[in-house]
Amino acid sequence: MTRTRTLPFVAETNPNPPPGTIDVVVDPASPTASSSFGQANPAPAAPAAPSPQAPYRLRGPRRRWTIILGITTTALITALSLTLLYFKWYRTVDYNAMVIAWGEPEWDGATATLTGPALGNDALAEKFSSGRNYMIRFHVPPGTYQIIVKSHDGRVLGSSRLHESLRSGYQWWPFRDPLNTTRPSTSGSVK
Repeated sequence: MTRTRTLPFVAETNPNPPPGTIDVVVDPASPTASSSFGQANPAPAAPAAPSPQAPYRLRGPRRRWTIILGITTTALITALSLTLLYFKWYRTVDYNAMVIAWGEPEWDGATATLTGPALGNDALAEKFSSGRNYMIRFHVPPGTYQIIVKSHDGRVLGSSRLHESLRSGYQWWPFRDPLNTTRPSTSGSVK
């Protein structure tokens, strides 16, 4: 069995440190002074002194009432928040009907404006472009609508009015119907 003996580390002090070296003095009581650099025998850290006054704790009925008050306040705030969110969401109008304006290539840059009583005093407007195949989609609440398409100079290129109410989940194609544009031709003789 081999015995090893450890010797304390003794730092060599250089009276002429290299240029640019910063000499930092470390207080022996600081937490970073736990290494033995620069000390022949590092002093052990002194134990922390017990605090003279223990923290105040609630005991008995006061503690119970404080906990009950905290739980009750949390439950009340949660109930009020959920009630507020419910009534806010309950009154929102669902925009689950759609008006799809499919224009002609001559309408590039023209503005389609959609109005109706379900929109209130607001109007929805969008420009036709070739990047979207001259198609504009408006998600609206159920109701009756009118759409007007105007060119850059203010000429009316197209207009249409929906006389019956657009129902929830339905679409209205005011200018071009996809069924009429994609149906195969039946001209000629059919055998």
